Amino acid sequence: MRGGTGTVWLVADAHHPGEQRALKIVSEAAEARTGGVAATGGGAAYAEEAMLAATHHPFIVRFFGSTNDGAKAYILTEACVGGDLSSLISARRAAS
Repeated sequence: MRGGTGTVWLVADAHHPGEQRALKIVSEAAEARTGGVAATGGGAAYAEEAMLAATHHPFIVRFFGSTNDGAKAYILTEACVGGDLSSLISARRAAS
């Protein structure tokens, strides 16, 4: 799935066979164009990583780790298949 500054891939967990994870790849160049990494020294990917790492709640995706290679940031989280919350809310409103 492609977003404004990156792409999310559904990947297999090499350490836990049969389990899937979401790998978000954020281009630091794209984030800089939207006021992220280069412009602020942190950026949305850094803020997302910090928030996920600090949050432990059953309704928030689990954070497994992150890294970067200077050009891209990589964030590994729990995979949540089946759509996003916004789409679910919109569909329910349309049905009622």
